[in-house]
Amino acid sequence: MGSSNSFTGFIGGAGLQKTTNSGGLWLSQVSAGAGSFGGITGGPNIISDNTAGYLFRFYVRSDNKIYISENNSEVWSVDYTAPNGNYRYIAADYAGVNVWAVRDNGGISYLDLPVGIEQTSSEIPGILFS
Repeated sequence: MGSSNSFTGFIGGAGLQKTTNSGGLWLSQVSAGAGSFGGITGGPNIISDNTAGYLFRFYVRSDNKIYISENNSEVWSVDYTAPNGNYRYIAADYAGVNVWAVRDNGGISYLDLPVGIEQTSSEIPGILFS
């Protein structure tokens, strides 16, 4: 998953499984939390500052936490804990920049991922008087 491809995918249920060959083989993955999965999502175009280009992945279970992986989906940790309600669903937009998660009490969590900042000049702007 260091680079985006259409062969990698995840499925949930009681446990998390991952394929890297379009579903020909599914391997169990270590995941965080307990309960059934409410959704798995991620940003195929979200590349962190890490030169390896790791992708962000998120999932929710039937609890009040959003879990994240930034390292090839090998280690998952809690990214956000809701003040109340349990998550039931999570989704991202097509670019993977905006993520929404919905709770059973009607609460919605929203995450707007940074896409990076690139320096274009070292010039400091001055004040112009006319």
